[in-house]
Parts: sequence; structure tokens; C-alpha cells
Amino acid sequence: MLGRHFMRTVFLSHSSVDKPFVRRLADFLEQGGEIRAWLDERAIGPGENIVTAIEEGLEADVKLLILSPDSVKSRWVREEWTAVYWDQTNSGVIELATVLHRDCKIPKLLKNKKYFDARANEPDAFRQIKTWVLGLQTKPLAPAFLPERPFFVGRERELLQLKERLSQPGTVVPIYGGPGMGKTTLALEFAHRYRSEFDAVYWISCQRQSLAEIAGDLTAKLGLKLDGDLDTVVKELKLYCGQKRYLLILDNVDDEEPGRVAPGGYASVLITTRHRYLKFLAFHKDISPELFTEEECFDVFQEALGETDRNGVRAKQLFKQLGYLPIGIAVAAGLIRGDVHYTIESLAEKLPPLEKMEYGANNVGLLLTEALAALAPDPRKLISAMAVCAPEGFRLGLAAEVAELAEALDALQELVSRSLAKELDRTSRRYALHPLIRQAAGAEEAVAMRHATAMNRRFENWEKDWRECEADFADLQQAFQWALSTRAQTGHWGLALDLEGQGWLLADRRGRLPEAYEFTDQVARVAEQTGDRNVLQACYGQQAVILKYWGRLDEAMALHRKQEAICEDLGNRGGLQTCYGNQALILQDWGRLDKAMALLEKQEDICEDLGDRDSLQCSYANQSLILKTWGRLDEAMALLKKQEDICEDLGNRNGLQACYGNQSLILQARGRLDEAMALLEKQEDICEDLGNCHHLAVCYWSQADIAIERSECSEARRLVTQALDIFRDLGMRRHINSMTALLAKIDRQCPDQSRSAAT
Repeated sequence: MLGRHFMRTVFLSHSSVDKPFVRRLADFLEQGGEIRAWLDERAIGPGENIVTAIEEGLEADVKLLILSPDSVKSRWVREEWTAVYWDQTNSGVIELATVLHRDCKIPKLLKNKKYFDARANEPDAFRQIKTWVLGLQTKPLAPAFLPERPFFVGRERELLQLKERLSQPGTVVPIYGGPGMGKTTLALEFAHRYRSEFDAVYWISCQRQSLAEIAGDLTAKLGLKLDGDLDTVVKELKLYCGQKRYLLILDNVDDEEPGRVAPGGYASVLITTRHRYLKFLAFHKDISPELFTEEECFDVFQEALGETDRNGVRAKQLFKQLGYLPIGIAVAAGLIRGDVHYTIESLAEKLPPLEKMEYGANNVGLLLTEALAALAPDPRKLISAMAVCAPEGFRLGLAAEVAELAEALDALQELVSRSLAKELDRTSRRYALHPLIRQAAGAEEAVAMRHATAMNRRFENWEKDWRECEADFADLQQAFQWALSTRAQTGHWGLALDLEGQGWLLADRRGRLPEAYEFTDQVARVAEQTGDRNVLQACYGQQAVILKYWGRLDEAMALHRKQEAICEDLGNRGGLQTCYGNQALILQDWGRLDKAMALLEKQEDICEDLGDRDSLQCSYANQSLILKTWGRLDEAMALLKKQEDICEDLGNRNGLQACYGNQSLILQARGRLDEAMALLEKQEDICEDLGNCHHLAVCYWSQADIAIERSECSEARRLVTQALDIFRDLGMRRHINSMTALLAKIDRQCPDQSRSAAT
């Protein structure tokens, strides 16, 4: 962290009577740009929630309490500094100091706090305060991949239990409870409140997620790209996380699989689940949130409705009828706030007495049904669409598209105000539904079909928009699973195959190989059951490609042989030529170039016979590389020119950029460096436009080789570093090793320049 600068933030708690003094102090502190002073009149914009804004201010690095007769007797100020005092006591990381502005009696709890006297010499006191603030060793907040902090009441006992137990490295703490008990909210509040206790905090939604999806999500959040099969990736994840003081939160665990990523070591794991008897949690004592107390129910109503009669008989009756279940209380408050047709009295009359229900659960179901039925048409359409999107969260824009709404913000506002939808990230407009609300909203088949169709359409151009598509990857997986589960219906099997193909290609490109393998493995199992051998051979080919990435060449070749046998039996010459091409790549890795060339020539013959010019240009490219290795440069260049003509004719820009890269290698071998570099620059432009990260890195690599030949060491180092960053992002270890070796070569060739760069 050396060299990084963190702006200090200061919260100024004061009475409105002392506003002129506080403005002067804020202006002085902010001079120089090293401190940001939180002042309500500057920080709270028109229409913003005052309570929420002040809660954000209270998260500042330093809290200054301005003491005067008015502030000491102010209930609002007293609540602010009391909250800060106990937060400091609990967390040990909050800095609290007092500034005596006017003579007054200092509260007992504050007498031992840092103290500044500004009564006699205001400028000098201001300088002392600023020096003290800047001298603090402010600890930057740990990186946290968390949903937005929710409204939270009560649960202080459970939070203290979590803090005590999770402060021990290597601990696993389950939060157990039935639906609607607030397990996720408790875990989220703990993560936000105590994130400074950990090096980083990672939130992973496990609801309806496979182990491969969980591992892929965690890998992406860690910024890692791990290759190997799923067992290897999980092992490396555990090793990496276990060496650090991380907090890993596994939310909504439904089965044993997520337990495999619990790292141990220095990391701690917090798990929320409604399944008490999971084997991997057998020896870990759980924490079980209790139902809300009556006082906590009133706190929720106070937040939603303002002043609430805490002696109100009907409110108490309603709480009892809802079984004091947190989700029920929140939705009831939202329903009353958002719809003039509902009052505490009317809701209490609608619900049967608790004595006829089991823990109020049925009443909560009735309440959710009532809340959804009370929605206007647009919010009802939106929540139906949300119910078929990814359980762990989705873009508002996607849900709006599925709901067929041109404008969804007003509908969203109604859902959020009624506590029916929860915000994960306002900046990226990502939202989620509570499982009970998702269940009540239902997954209508027509809406699910629109979602799957939208994802199929969304991923048609995944290569161009791969970053945006990767953000929607969970929704692609959701759509694929739905289409696969309903494959017996007309058109659904084909839709599942389309989604699988797109998901496989993106996962393959981004180095999310376990997830790519899982896509094709699920389809392969169905194809085996149904006897769809044509789909099965394609799955074998995809699996073999991934196994080759993992260096398991023997297994990959065995699958290609099975693919070849099926294709020959079915007379599927298109699948056969693809199989020949992929087998040739393995033979090249084994150094068996003659056999590789023979297979590529067989592929060429089939492609010409079928008129498959796109596959033909791939065959030409691979043949040219073998010819170059043999020193037959003229023949290699002739094939690449034929490839170039086909790609230009087909408008295949991705094939064209690869062709330019291979031509540049031949030109470089002939010493024609300027022409080679010109082609590489054309390749670079196309790769950037298409978002083709892999070939962009290869392009940088080739440019670096030319820069080395020209003794342009600084430029070579820059290019190799760019390539290395991409290869690391893609998890391509063999290329990473090659780039590392190339950097060492540059250092040897230009030691003076490398020392300068290091300095």
C-alpha cells in the first residue's frame, strides 16, 4: 500500500445553532484537498433520504463532536455521538474527538476522548485539529464485494456473537433459519459493519448455483484466472484464500457442494442456510436469528411510516398474526406506505388469527400474495420478470426487457418502496428478489421463455460485447438451465443448445474453463440419455478442447477419437473435419508434424467438398504454421494469402486478424520488419474492435519480438507487459511463462534500460 494516498473524511456532529462555527471549521479542514468534511447542508441533496445520508456520514474516518450548550442538550446530536461511541467501543477502528466551541457540561462518556478547545483561539484550534486528523494512521476500508447495505434493526446479540467467533482465523460460522428470518440481512450487516477486520470480504450467492459456478464467481472476484479441472481450481482457490485474512460469505447454501470452497487457514467463512443438517457444517455451531421482538417490529414501521403509536393494539395484533417474521413485517410496512388502500387496521382484519396458522408462515404467504396482487400493472409485470432472472441478481434493464417495459424506474420504485425488491448495486442497477417473494411471484412459462430468448439474443454477439455479456453470465446460466429442464417442449432443446454454445464460447474465451466444461457436460449427459449422438459428438469435441487447455492431451485425444467414430458412423463429415483439425493441434504439440499435416489435408478435402469455406481458412492457417516450422516460407505465405481472400470474402474479421498475425511471422523471418509491424498494427486494430483479448495479447507478443530485433528495449518491455497482463487475465499459464522468460531476455539484452525501468 506504500505510495497510495487516502483522503480522510470527517463527520461534524453539531447543533444547528453552531452552524457558522462548523462552516468555518469545515472550510479550513478542506483546504489543500486532503480532508473531506461531511456537513449535512452540503452532503444531503434535494430529495435525498436524510437518515441514509447521515448513516453514510457516520462511516467517515473521523467524527468530531462540536460541544456547546445547544448540542449537549440536542437529542439528535446525542444519538449521533452515542452511536459513534459504541461503534468505536465495538470495532476499535473509529476515531472520535470533541471540539469545545462554547462553555458547557461535557457528557461523562466523552471526558476521556481526544479534546480540542476552540473557545479562546479558534485559528489555533483549527490547526491542531487538522494536524491531528492528517496524522492519524487511517486504515483504508478492505476491498468488499458486497451487495448494498440494507436497512437493519436489532440483532445486536447475534452481531456480537458473529464478531467474537469470526475474529478467529479459520472459523466457519453458519447462520441457520427458515425463509424470511433475515439470515442474509444479518450476514450483510455484519460484513459492512466489520469489514475493516479483514483483508477483504467476498460475497458469493450459492442459491441454485453449481460448484463450478460458485468457483467461477469467486475466481472472478479475486481477479484470478485458474486453469485445470474443477477439483484443481477449487484446491488452488482454497490455498490462495487460506493464506490471507479474508472473510468469505456463502449465502443461501442449499447442499454440500459449496462447503468444498471453504478455505480454512487464516480465512473465515460465514454461511447462511435453511438446511440445518448439512454434513460439512456438522461440527460448526450455528447462530440462529430469532423472530423480531415487538419493539423491533415497531422500529421497522417507524422507518417506513414515520411516527408509530407503540401502544397501538392493532399494530401489535398485526405483528402477532405475521408471526413476527422479519420479511413479513418489512413487506407489511412497505404495503401500507406504498398503497393508500392499506392501513394497519385493514391488514390486521384481512389475516386470520395466528392460532389458526403455523408460526405465521401461512399468513406471510397470504400477505405476499396480497402485496403482489395490489401492484399496478407495470410493477406486476416487472416483478414477474424478476422472478425468472438469476436468483443472485440481475440488471434492471434485462428485467425491463423481459417484462416488455420501455421505462421501468417508476415500477422499480414501487417494488423497492414496498420491500418487494432489494437493491444490490445502484450504480450498475442490479437488483434481486428475496426467495419467498420470488416464489410468490412465480416463474410463468411465457415470461421464462422471453427471458431465455432475450439471453439467446443478448449473447449472439458476445465476442463484440464480451464484457457486458460476462456481467450477465449468471442470467445466461439461468436461461440455459430452464431451457434444458423443459427440453421436451417444442423448440426448447434447440434453445438450450444455442445457449450452451454461446456460454461455452464466452467461458472458454474468458478462461472460465470449469464452467465451460460444465455447460457441455450437462448437454452431453442429456444427449447420452436421449441417444442424440450428433449432439454428443459435438460435446466430446468441446470437452477435448478444454482438456487440451489443461494439458491433458491423452484424454483430449481419446475424446476426439470417440467423436471421430460417431461422425464416421453418422456420416457427419462437417463434425469429422472439425475433429481432424483439433486432433492435428494435439499432434503438433506432440511434435508429430507429419501426421498433423496429413489430418489437416484431410480436413481441407472435406471442407472443399462441403463448401465450408470458414473451416477451410482455419485449415489453411494451421497448415501454414507447420510449413513455416519446416522452413517452407513461400508455401506458407501462399496458404495465408488464400486464407486472407476467404476471410475478406466472408467478412470474417476474426479470421482475418489471425491471418495478418501469421503473415507477419513469415515477413519477420525474412527480415521485412516494417511490413510485419504494419500487419500487426492492422491485427491490433481488429482485435481491439472485436474485443478479442487472446489474439490481442499474441499480437503484442509478436510486436515485442520485432522491437527486440530492433533493440527497442523499452518498447519491447511495454508490449510484453501488456501481453502478460492479458494472459494472466485469461489464465493461460504456458503463455504467462513464455512472457516471463521474454521479460528476462529483455533485461539481459538491455540491462541499463531494465534497471531504469525498475527504478
